[in-house]
Amino acid sequence: MDHAYYGPHFSNENIKDILDLYSEKLPASTFKIKMLDIEDLAAKTADAISQGLVIGWFQGRMEWGPRALGNRSILGDPRRADMKDILNIKGH
Repeated sequence: MDHAYYGPHFSNENIKDILDLYSEKLPASTFKIKMLDIEDLAAKTADAISQGLVIGWFQGRMEWGPRALGNRSILGDPRRADMKDILNIKGH
């Protein structure tokens, strides 16, 4: 096996189309479409996590296998005692 990235791939245009399709169901302040370089993205993501926000991470092809992590992830601050409960809230 050369890699674990055998799942589907979605272009930036595919993702924008999905966000546009569901944008009416999300408050305007919930998301912004903005292209960032990797350093800005990492800094803004780390800052958001440190503020207690939960991040949905989606990049490249979906990984396949028992230890698949990274390209499709939900990120939260592990230092917070309540983060497990926040991540397990249903319907939000």
